Amino acid sequence: MAKTIAANDNQTSVFTKVFNWIQYSSAVHALHRLDDSALEQMGIKRSNIHEFVKSWNDNQTDNAA
Repeated sequence: MAKTIAANDNQTSVFTKVFNWIQYSSAVHALHRLDDSALEQMGIKRSNIHEFVKSWNDNQTDNAA
């Protein structure tokens, strides 16, 4: 008899991790294309883009739960 392995709903799949990385990378890239004036209007410093995107992503995940 073959064993059935159930996926753990609490584990993040490889596909989810790749998808999240693509979204993160795309957002960082888009913000880096903006000039300093546009970033300043949004309240973002160029040196903080990575932290901003990560915190925004964390907030979106918290709100979805």
